Amino acid sequence: DYQERGQAFREVVTKLESKAHSKQPTA
Repeated sequence: DYQERGQAFREVVTKLESKAHSKQPTA
């Protein structure tokens, strides 16, 4: 299902974003 794929993709993006945030301080 396309929607299911999009949700999983968003989850991965959120994880990557949180990783980047924890790496460098928030501007």
